[in-house]
Amino acid sequence: MPLSRVAGFLPIGASTTCFMRERGYRFVVPYLDSSSGLVREHWIGRRIDESLGSELPVSPQTLADMFRAGRIRLDGQPVAQSHILRRQERYQVDFHRHEPEVLDEDVEVLHETEQMVAVLKPASLPVHPAGRFRKNTVLGVLEATRPDLFSPVERALRGVHRLVFGSGSGSGSGSGSG
Repeated sequence: MPLSRVAGFLPIGASTTCFMRERGYRFVVPYLDSSSGLVREHWIGRRIDESLGSELPVSPQTLADMFRAGRIRLDGQPVAQSHILRRQERYQVDFHRHEPEVLDEDVEVLHETEQMVAVLKPASLPVHPAGRFRKNTVLGVLEATRPDLFSPVERALRGVHRLVFGSGSGSGSGSGSG
């Protein structure tokens, strides 16, 4: 299996159709996303609606609507708001994600070899998914615009970093020591 030049990349699901550009900004069309995990220790013995209500940035009405629509599940099954949480239960919450906009500047591939890819990125664009950003990132934009940089990678290689980023302002960019 060929190595990806962007090793360890887990697909974000970005495509050119998920981005809108207007008024000097790049937006991501809102989309359905999910979060999942094991019930946290401090949730055990509490109602699921109370536990999630204290963690999710949604109104009580929106949370109730999410339960009614089956967008909150335990162990793959829709769950009642009054369910008392137990150890080892796995939750999943589906929600609409609205990502912050970034400046509408392209991610420019400066140089690429079999071992690395060097890009020039806009200052407002995060490198990888974090916080409220999933697709509106350097990796998301590259996945959408340059899918040839990505290919399946063996899980054992996940920790290998081959995407190299640099910044500078022309000839006065400094010595490179940081």
